[in-house]
Amino acid sequence: MKVNKFQTFFTLLLVPVCGLSLAFIPFSALATSVDPNDEVDCSRYFNDSSYTSLATIAKEVSANVSSFYKTWGTISDIHTLNDGSTRAFLQSSDENGEKGAIAINNLPSNYQVGNVLTIEGQAYRNYGLLTLELDNHNLDYYVNSSPIEPYELTSFDFGNGTYDTESAYFNIYEHGPIYSVAYNLKYEQGYVDYNEREQILNFPSGEKVTLYLNSSDNNAIIEKLNSSYGAFIDVYAPMQAYESRSGYEFLEFLVSSPDQIVVGEERTETVKDIEISSTNIEMKFNETVTLTTNVLPQNAANIEFNVTRLEGDLCSSCSFDNLRHMINITSFGEEGVDFYRITANGNENVYVDIQVSVSSNGGGGGSGNIETLMLDSYNAPYVGKYDTGNYGGESYNYVDFGYYRAVNLSSGFMTLLSQYEDIWLNPPLTLPGAFYNEEAMSNMTSITISYRTNSEAYIRYGEDKTMNNILTLNASSSYRQSTFDLVGNNNYFFSVETGRSKVDIQYISIDYEEGYGPYPSYSPLSGEYRLEPTVYKRPVLVAGETSISVPIDVTYDGMGGYIINERKELVCDTLEDASSSGRNDMYAYTDPVEVAAYFITFGTYPCNYYMDGDASLAKRVMGDKARLAQRFSRTDGYATAVPYNLNEQGKLVYYELDIALEAAYYEEGSRGVGRLVCWTSGFSVYDDTYPVVVYTDDHYATFKEYYNDGTFGPNFNAEMKVTPYNYGAATQIDL
Repeated sequence: MKVNKFQTFFTLLLVPVCGLSLAFIPFSALATSVDPNDEVDCSRYFNDSSYTSLATIAKEVSANVSSFYKTWGTISDIHTLNDGSTRAFLQSSDENGEKGAIAINNLPSNYQVGNVLTIEGQAYRNYGLLTLELDNHNLDYYVNSSPIEPYELTSFDFGNGTYDTESAYFNIYEHGPIYSVAYNLKYEQGYVDYNEREQILNFPSGEKVTLYLNSSDNNAIIEKLNSSYGAFIDVYAPMQAYESRSGYEFLEFLVSSPDQIVVGEERTETVKDIEISSTNIEMKFNETVTLTTNVLPQNAANIEFNVTRLEGDLCSSCSFDNLRHMINITSFGEEGVDFYRITANGNENVYVDIQVSVSSNGGGGGSGNIETLMLDSYNAPYVGKYDTGNYGGESYNYVDFGYYRAVNLSSGFMTLLSQYEDIWLNPPLTLPGAFYNEEAMSNMTSITISYRTNSEAYIRYGEDKTMNNILTLNASSSYRQSTFDLVGNNNYFFSVETGRSKVDIQYISIDYEEGYGPYPSYSPLSGEYRLEPTVYKRPVLVAGETSISVPIDVTYDGMGGYIINERKELVCDTLEDASSSGRNDMYAYTDPVEVAAYFITFGTYPCNYYMDGDASLAKRVMGDKARLAQRFSRTDGYATAVPYNLNEQGKLVYYELDIALEAAYYEEGSRGVGRLVCWTSGFSVYDDTYPVVVYTDDHYATFKEYYNDGTFGPNFNAEMKVTPYNYGAATQIDL
């Protein structure tokens, strides 16, 4: 079955329905003179300005412009929830073909799948689910006659359980709960818990798919899952872009009937096209060249390539490595030209021809001292068990490499996870996933990468770890090979980095000269500015009264000048005084910008922070704003990543202040991974000993320095070498 993607989605969702019984469907004041037995006339909706399309409603609700709407659509699903109420899903496209879908609460249960309705009500999002609270409704047409074409979701769309930046997640979120399908899933958990509403299926490659069950048919659905253990399953149901209370975002099928779970054989596709890295090869005597291949579509089954010599001078041999999908061509000590044809799975109608030319000097040769390092599924590291990302390192050819926010990839080298939003950051993005060399490689000349990603990704490279040269990896839903010749000499470091989508890396090939490059040197950060800290210097602090305004929005002109656009007033208070005076959490601070500025300004933490012995008082007075503070003097661990100063007594003193990235962490009694680390005597790279504060949102893997202007600087390595970046000082601008 051919299934269209969003770009070629159907003009209007059309579902065939037989044996309708409409005797009890209530008609409202919205009723018109249209005969429900007629064929659907979309123009009546397009040309009536009182209607708003579901596509427009989805956009407006996403932009917080929600209001009362009149719209239309076809019922794609209707069922009774566990609480006895009814939920339906309505879907349509506007005159431009842009699709939209919405959940409807309390639609009369006599309506059926395939009915075309006009509805009115208030639209809103319920944890990401686009929903309409029904006010009026009317049956316009009994049935649409064309079949539904669901939006197909593949294993790539579910990338290891992290969907917050995947295009599939955003498509569903922006268009509403579109009727969707995923093929070739398996249930492999064993017995299903009848009380568990969320059930997990898996693609053969390991990606997880969540089914959310919330209907009166839950038991029948679970029985079908139990009876389908180990079989291939296709799921047809509305798809929700779900946003949890704690801020996590992911996709899940909203399954309401066992009929939406179809058990059958594995669906496979035949090979329709073959891609190859080069079709015209020039070689020297006794040389071996490796070509990479790819087939379309991605889900073509049991790929086996065949190589046939068409004609030539027998100056070379050609063989295929079917495990790695690579062609190995070896030249002999004779000049000539050979021609080969590559086919896949015995399909003689789909092929690619290559020409191999062999001569004493080849296609220009080289210095003879270039090495090629191939990183693929054969030497892929086990990066770790966490679907949310792992960091660590591996050594290849005596060169140390590192990875950050990586997960295992069953059919390639590794997957790098995308950036995700951290509400405390400005801009609100974390570090991207990255694969990079930790030790220098001598004069890299080119990088070849086979990858797939839903949005742009990047290769950065250069002489040192600032890596100022940037290459773009264009979006590609299937594996795409790109070769980049690196500009200039002395390119010792590179990093493959994600953008707003994850990147599956099938392989990376790096050409570089024999030997080793220099040890990396680090210099002050270029283009980064830090404002002189605002510090309260008077001898007495009066709890609840002493205040000072600090900059939180600053514009720099790049020549030492600045403009303060906004200030924030911070009021000093203590836990004991806040409790005794009844002020409680009036002057509590939880935003990391405000907490960092507070510590730098007053030399201590805000009143809602407590040391271990004050936990009971803090939680009683501050409620959910209570946060833990801890004092340390260790000089190992992440302390080695920064140029800290000792205090006047010759000791290192710093504090860790918890930042609740998600309120649920503190509600559930867990501290989470967010921290501010406050170095009481500052850093030696600056001309003062005022406190310096750094922020981590990945549990000490990386830090960002607070710049005293409402922003944090770029990430740098903290406890481990998990990124290509080490600490560099910003240029301080005096007040």
